[in-house]
Amino acid sequence: MKVRHLPILCLLAAGSSGGAVWALNPDNPTGSQINAPAFASNYQPVYIQDFAAMTSLSQAGISGSNKIGNGSWIPDQPNPSVDYGPWAPETGTGTSAAPFSLGNGSLAISAQENNASTLSPYGASYFGGYTTGFLSSTDVNWKGFSQQYGYFEVSMETPGGANTWPAFWMVSQPTANGISAEIDPTESYGNYGTGPNQNPPGQPDNTHAGWHLWGYTGSDPTGGGAWAIEPGMTTSFNTYGVNIEPTGITFYFDRQPIWSQTDAQLGPAMVAALDHPMNVMVDLALGGGTYNNSTGTAYNWDLTPNPSTLKVQYVAVWASPNSPNYYVVPEPTTLALLGLNCGALLVLRKKGRILGGGDLLGHSPRN
Repeated sequence: MKVRHLPILCLLAAGSSGGAVWALNPDNPTGSQINAPAFASNYQPVYIQDFAAMTSLSQAGISGSNKIGNGSWIPDQPNPSVDYGPWAPETGTGTSAAPFSLGNGSLAISAQENNASTLSPYGASYFGGYTTGFLSSTDVNWKGFSQQYGYFEVSMETPGGANTWPAFWMVSQPTANGISAEIDPTESYGNYGTGPNQNPPGQPDNTHAGWHLWGYTGSDPTGGGAWAIEPGMTTSFNTYGVNIEPTGITFYFDRQPIWSQTDAQLGPAMVAALDHPMNVMVDLALGGGTYNNSTGTAYNWDLTPNPSTLKVQYVAVWASPNSPNYYVVPEPTTLALLGLNCGALLVLRKKGRILGGGDLLGHSPRN
C-alpha cells in the first residue's frame, strides 16, 4: 500500500475505529453519521443512504425513470419479467400512484388503491388494484451499487396491516453458470397465521430471515429460513441486518443475532454464489402471507389498509476485511505522526486503484 499527500483538502474520515463517519455515498450529500455495530467495528462503510437526513427524493437519488443515472436507486424492479418474477407492478405512474415521499425522519413507501390497470406500466396489477414501491441499488445490467461480503442493514417500521409484505433483501450477480444467491434479512406479512377474512388477526410482529439459490439444479440445498417473534416491528423503527462472510451468514434483529448458517449448512453451490457482489433492495409488496378470503383460497384485497406505508430511516452497507474493496484508514494518532492535518488529504492506493479519497468527498478520484 502506498500513501501520498495532497495539500489543501481535509481528510473527513474518522479512521478505522468504528465510530461515526461521514456518509460515503457520493449521491448522498448529507453529513449523515451512522455507526457500525460493535461486531463490525473494523468494517469500512461503503454505502450509506440516510433518508432521515434528506429533504427531497432527488437528494435520495430517486427519480421517475428506471435508470440509476446519477441517482442511487431505480424506483422499480430492473426487469420484473426476468429478474425477480412477474409480481410487478410495484410502481404506478401519475401523481395518484407516486409511492415515495420523504418527511418526519424517514422515507415512506406507500401501497395505495388507484386503478392500477391503467396507471401501471406493466398492465393489470397482481395487487388487486394497488400500486406500491420497490427500490433497487442496481439496474438489470448491474450498473449501480453492489457489495461482496460485509454487513448489510436497514432501519424501518413495518406497516403490519392485512396483506402487507415489506422486505429488505439482496441478490448476487449471477455466476458464469447463471446461478444467483438471494439473501433476505427480513420479510414479514400482515396476514401471517390468519384465517378467512382475517379472522383470527394476522401476526405481523414476526420477521423471517432466509436464503435462496436460483438457477441451480444439483443436489445441494436451495434455501432455508427461520422466524423470530419481535414485538414492536409495526410501532417503532428496528434494524434488520445480515453479515455475509466466506465462512457463512448471520442474521440480526436490532443488531442481535437471530439465526446463522455455516458454509456446510449452505452447501457448496450457495457458497460459490455468495462469492459475488450483491445489490440491495427494499420494497413494500402485497400478499405473500396466509390466504385470507372467505374460503381461505386467495387474498381479500379489500382488507388491505389504503394506504399502507413502510417507513425506512436508512440503508447502510459496511465492507468486511474479506471484501475485495476493503481498505485500512490509519488511526488519527498515525496521521498526527505523519504530519497530516486538515491541510492535507490522504489518498490510499491498493492494487493500482485509488480508494477512499474521492468517495469521502463526493468526487471522482484521479489516477
